[in-house]
Amino acid sequence: FAAEGGVLPTADAIAANPITEENALTYTMRRLDGCDVHYFVNSTDTPIFATFSRGNLALNIETGETYDFFGSHKFEPTESLVIIDTHEERARMPEATEKQKLSLLGEWNVKGATYNSITLDTCDYYFDGELIAKDGYVLDILPRINEKRRAVDLTQVYKFRADCSPSVIYLCTETPEIFDITLNGKKISGEVMGEFRDKSFKLLDIAGAVKAGENELVLKSTISQSEKTYEHLSQSWAFESMKNSLSYDIEIEPIYIVGDFGARLDAEKRNIDAVCYATAKLPVITEMPKTVIAEALAESGYPEFAGEITLERKISVDDVNKFVTLRGLGMNSVHISVNGKEAGVKLYAPYDVDISEYLKVGENTIEIKI
Repeated sequence: FAAEGGVLPTADAIAANPITEENALTYTMRRLDGCDVHYFVNSTDTPIFATFSRGNLALNIETGETYDFFGSHKFEPTESLVIIDTHEERARMPEATEKQKLSLLGEWNVKGATYNSITLDTCDYYFDGELIAKDGYVLDILPRINEKRRAVDLTQVYKFRADCSPSVIYLCTETPEIFDITLNGKKISGEVMGEFRDKSFKLLDIAGAVKAGENELVLKSTISQSEKTYEHLSQSWAFESMKNSLSYDIEIEPIYIVGDFGARLDAEKRNIDAVCYATAKLPVITEMPKTVIAEALAESGYPEFAGEITLERKISVDDVNKFVTLRGLGMNSVHISVNGKEAGVKLYAPYDVDISEYLKVGENTIEIKI
């Protein structure tokens, strides 16, 4: 490459670019017709405040629009910033209007939600009528069957509690066609009523079979693999390539109760870390919550919720200069609407959203979609 005239610059050969004194930022630059584009990323896990000697515009990476840049920026962890230098003078910074934070904590009305769910991943299970494990972990079942290298009549007995009998409630399972299913002694139809989260997760209607109190769900099936799979299994322990390509003719996975209901934690939460907790008991199915505490969705009826929930409440203000912070543990994205108008959406830091232009003095309707 060099012999043909190519240039191989080293770091020493690249001229210093003292656009900022903050060297903890990751940085790249492009020269375009009429402007230079500077791209910065805070690749650290702490906030960084930086000032910049050049650049008069910044790019809103969510809309593609530009706005006046005044020379400084506070980077949240993982936040990026695109500065554009058109070689013109910076605009004069306007006098800042101090904005107050509008709290989103506290009680909200539930306007709508996708199906709630609880996970059933332990059961009493039997091989050919013999009890193998009480309250055993579901993912242990298939390896124990495969060790036998023959067909096994499997019975799984799951138990869950409910305070009510919701009108919209389903059993969610993969391959429902391999099971004979009863709930509280009532045979459950194998007719698939839809899918949940993924086309592999099928919904079977169990409304009318769920009762207040303890419920017993029994799944019966005959489980076996082909001789080719058994051979593949035995070789997988010796050869990594075989293990990496291993698949089963039939699998046994956790199942779910899904529908329009709430779920109550009867056991005390034990915090494992900042974002994870454990409880000793399965959540109890309850009536659908009408209200929740925004900062405590788990305790408000959604301990295992994965989906979309829309909350609404009325807020009165006497000053419209407000911002909100759209951030919460476990929340992938948060949208906010004020008086029927979309005011912002956040998927990553910074999480603050100025909602001044959407507010009015007096009563306002705030809606957040999580």
